Amino acid sequence: MISGTLLGDDLEGGIAADLIDGLAGDDTLRGREANDTIFGGLGADKLKGDQGADSLLGDDGDDDLNGDDGDDILDGGAGNDDLTGDIGNDLLIGGDGADTLEGEDGADTMTGGAGGDKYDIDIADFGADVITDFSAGDWIDFADSGLLAGNWIITQNGANVVLSNNVNSSTLTLQNVLTSNLAIAGDEIFFVTGAGTTGGGGDDALQGGGANDSLTGAGGDDFLKGRLGDDTLSGGSGNDTLKGDEGADSLFGGDGDDSIEGGLGNDTIFGQDGADKIEGSEGDDQMAGGIGPDKFDYDDTDAFGADVITDFAVEDELDFDTTVFSMGSFAFSQNGADAVITYTPSGATITLQNVNASNLFIDGDDIRLFAAGGGTSNGTTYDDSIVGSLNDDSLRGRTGDDSLRGRDGDDSVSGGSGRDYLDGGAGKDMADYLGSANGVRVNLGTGLGSGGDATGDILLGFEDVRGSSSDDSLVGDDNGNDLLGDSGDDTLRGNDGDDRIFAGLGDDRIDGGSGDDNSRTSNGRDTLFGGDGNDTLGSGSGSDFADGGAGDDVMLGSNGNDNMLGGDDNDRLLGGAGRDRLLGGAGADTLRGEAGNDTMTGGAGNDRFVFELGDGADAITDFAAGAGIGDVLRIDGYGTAVDSFAEVLALSTQVGADVVINLGGGDTITLQNVTLAGLDANDFSYG
Repeated sequence: MISGTLLGDDLEGGIAADLIDGLAGDDTLRGREANDTIFGGLGADKLKGDQGADSLLGDDGDDDLNGDDGDDILDGGAGNDDLTGDIGNDLLIGGDGADTLEGEDGADTMTGGAGGDKYDIDIADFGADVITDFSAGDWIDFADSGLLAGNWIITQNGANVVLSNNVNSSTLTLQNVLTSNLAIAGDEIFFVTGAGTTGGGGDDALQGGGANDSLTGAGGDDFLKGRLGDDTLSGGSGNDTLKGDEGADSLFGGDGDDSIEGGLGNDTIFGQDGADKIEGSEGDDQMAGGIGPDKFDYDDTDAFGADVITDFAVEDELDFDTTVFSMGSFAFSQNGADAVITYTPSGATITLQNVNASNLFIDGDDIRLFAAGGGTSNGTTYDDSIVGSLNDDSLRGRTGDDSLRGRDGDDSVSGGSGRDYLDGGAGKDMADYLGSANGVRVNLGTGLGSGGDATGDILLGFEDVRGSSSDDSLVGDDNGNDLLGDSGDDTLRGNDGDDRIFAGLGDDRIDGGSGDDNSRTSNGRDTLFGGDGNDTLGSGSGSDFADGGAGDDVMLGSNGNDNMLGGDDNDRLLGGAGRDRLLGGAGADTLRGEAGNDTMTGGAGNDRFVFELGDGADAITDFAAGAGIGDVLRIDGYGTAVDSFAEVLALSTQVGADVVINLGGGDTITLQNVTLAGLDANDFSYG
């Protein structure tokens, strides 16, 4: 198996039958010889089978699939896909979205799937093809085939329509279609549901004539074509396809994800609600995408003159066909409040009203708008694509399968629900899941998320992650990460790097991993592991367990009855309030129980025990007393009342096997298994 990464890969098979999986990213995958199986995965992928009977599966994203030689199977999956069978008897399945399918040579079978699909005929001798689901919103484009409208012969054959021609023997069978459902206009054949200018609640296909027509789709996924005259087309609700054709047309998409093309003339286009695809085509067009992330398509350098877009926003994009446009030939300028984009070879312009030209940038084959520098940019309920500025941005995707890129600056990025692509870019960036109603599992090392709002997310370029108010699992990478658990019973693991880990409320588990980590908890019964490195572990108000591991660690207790294990090397343990148990472990450790009746064990090494005024009744289980022995008990805060060995002896009593030092006011120190005679002045220090 040949497997890609979460980024855009360029992979190629060999002479054997290969299994290629691009995973995430915008991939270019090629099978070459034998019968290959190619999975595009997430992203806008390009798949080519080459020789053999290949299976190409695009998955999510706007994919480009080409079977090439052999009897191939092409499945675009979700998105607006472009499928070309090429040589052989191919099976083409568009899937969800507005797809373009072209069988080319051979006897091909094509299924467009949901959405208004386009079937391209680019050669006159295309074979014996079948379309299984030709319906409202679909059309056949034969502009590049050399065939004319008068060459077509339409015949009803049982439940099917057969399209033949008087030039060659090629046929196109449309299953479960009546001849009355077909209309030929110019170089297109499209599906019509009947005469009239207003559709019903279903999927209607309406076309105008030579006058100034008014067509209304109403409910359903409608196909409206104005043809001649200055027409007014209104899609209504549903995912509609509107084509103005000739004349100065007014096109209104309405609700839904609409595909709108102005055609010839100076058109006015309103996408309105939804993630719309808008193409002004020829003429000086005025366009407004409306609510939702909209794509303005340009595929012909001569097709636009002086276009105006009135509401271009950060979630919108200008998409150019790079086979005809050179992205290096665009110039940006400012004209008052508006940005002007000029395509210098032709002089054609696109004016973006109320846009600062300095915030525009070229992104592959798109022109996009930076998010407002240093501000918050909110997405919509659709599939948004938002790019941050060079400053510290806050990007919020809300619902939908969003693409959010922070670029420079220390950014906060929240995809919301949906399968999101999140890229922090340069700077110290945070993936924020605080708004998730359910717990999330996020691994910065693998770049994958699951659970809650993280389900299906892909993360790149993030140093920090913040969890939800539920039970989360957050894992860092090899860099220094900030992991914020918030409330809930969280599991937080830093891995390599100098991490900062904050667990918040709940019964949490922290593992710092390698590096010099700083870990803190709040309320709850928490478990903290420092791992390798010189770590700082801070317990919250609950009864916590902390293990410093290797390295010179600092362990800070708080309220609650804590258990602390210093581990290897020279550690410093402070119990805080409560009845704490402190074990230094190997190394020269410093232990102080602080408030409460604490038990301290130094472990191996020369340890230092600290007792201050008001620390309560503490016990030391393994104090190594005597001249030349390494353990030291430091007594602080009593002034001249306790600042000598003689004064300590005067306050000490042998109680069974132990020495009890009574400092007054409820403060006592019990040295277990120690005798008064075994004590030495070198065992004590004062402050």
